[in-house]
Amino acid sequence: MSAAKSIRNAAVVDEFVTDATVEALNEALAARAITPDRIIAVHYLEGVSLANGARPRYRVLYRA
Repeated sequence: MSAAKSIRNAAVVDEFVTDATVEALNEALAARAITPDRIIAVHYLEGVSLANGARPRYRVLYRA
């Protein structure tokens, strides 16, 4: 298979970041109509309270 054909057939990956709570994660998934079979990964991003006050977040990768 050629590289160009491989790229055309590849699923597009998208991402979003949301607060690190189950409620916020579920709301974001529902708002984007993302089903469980499209989720590739959910990464926990630890918050940094001293530097900039960033709260913990989830970064979600999914098939668009």
